[in-house]
Amino acid sequence: MQTKNNITTHTSPKVVKASLRLVIAGTQEEKRLDEMEKRIRLLRQQSKRQLSKYVKTKTAAAYLDVDSSFLDKKRKEGLFIEGIHYHKPKGTNLVLWNIEALDNWITTKIEDSHENSNIIDKMFK
Repeated sequence: MQTKNNITTHTSPKVVKASLRLVIAGTQEEKRLDEMEKRIRLLRQQSKRQLSKYVKTKTAAAYLDVDSSFLDKKRKEGLFIEGIHYHKPKGTNLVLWNIEALDNWITTKIEDSHENSNIIDKMFK
């Protein structure tokens, strides 16, 4: 029952049910839209992280404190593996370096050099 301008009107149960269905459908649609927005935000964050994971040669060289030519030379010699250490987008001459893979590579090199120096130290004791 609704009161409007001191006049009481009756709303039929069918109208009430139909109105409730619209409200519920609208609420469900809003939930779906909210979920889609969350997914889109998550995908954008993931793609930003993925993109920031790769850097240009000059940035990678500065990160490793080496000359850019070192990375180019070692890449051409096969020390670095395409798809692991670096990526070359199709249709460009650009080389994008995977910082995570370079971190792993340099860490392994450092560990190997420590291990080798320990072996040499033991040999001469």
